[in-house]
Amino acid sequence: MNEQNLIEFIKKEVSKYINLENNAKKDIEVIGEDLLLKDELQKKFKISDKSNHLIVTTIGIKEIVSLSQGTYNNDYCQKILESLLEGKKIFLIEEGIAWRSYCNIPLPLRILYENYEKELKKYGLQISKRLDIEERLVKKSEFISQGILDLKKIKYLFNSSKVIELSKNVKITELAKEFARENQIKLLKR
Repeated sequence: MNEQNLIEFIKKEVSKYINLENNAKKDIEVIGEDLLLKDELQKKFKISDKSNHLIVTTIGIKEIVSLSQGTYNNDYCQKILESLLEGKKIFLIEEGIAWRSYCNIPLPLRILYENYEKELKKYGLQISKRLDIEERLVKKSEFISQGILDLKKIKYLFNSSKVIELSKNVKITELAKEFARENQIKLLKR
């Protein structure tokens, strides 16, 4: 094989690798009014309504209240609820949650809104900062914000993740710890 043929061969192989890399973009669906974030995500992910990941860039107070009660009050909210019922992973962008943009919220009202968010988290919705969403979509990790990590839950999470992030108040059973050790699952407290 002469030098020119070798160069052409290498070019073809590199081209195959680049095309494979570009075609391997993860599918995500993005809804909401934050077009800047959507444009940024579009650079690294394939935007598709057939995705198993829904990123909600903006959400109003009415939508949070409805979703926390398992209902919807408009088409936007219906899309989120149906995605939840279909088992999609849903990420709410923290900066796009309407009530959080107010500075002087009375404490009882703040507590009420935080409780609505806690309900959403119980359903599996995750709240993520705008800057962290790409990392949360790319890395193979799960986040548990409350409750107990038992053997049943860790086995379920093991199918999709080798890293499980836990908030400080999550309890871990001994069987779950043993399963994590045996299967090289990292348990990270934050």
